[in-house]
Amino acid sequence: AVKKHEPRNSNIYRGYGPVVDSGTQHKEMFNIGPHEAPTPTYQQTDSPLDKLRAISREQSVWPDSGDKEFDGEFRKVFSEGMKIRMPGRNGHSALIPLL
Repeated sequence: AVKKHEPRNSNIYRGYGPVVDSGTQHKEMFNIGPHEAPTPTYQQTDSPLDKLRAISREQSVWPDSGDKEFDGEFRKVFSEGMKIRMPGRNGHSALIPLL
């Protein structure tokens, strides 16, 4: 889960967001992105914009169900979807390494 829901975790933006009852909406989400490199660091003294830039490039956090085959297929399916949405340079898809 993201840090907001599990304070022991370091991921702020990417990862699982459990169902939260907010009255009129009930949302459960799993946020991934194209970034597989380690999340850029920032200092508390950095500007709010610099902090947001680093957080927006947060490394994806993939689920670990204990079933390596399922986890690998989950990551593969979502990584392939990300390639479709994130064209790289020269028209080639951005590559996301698989397990």
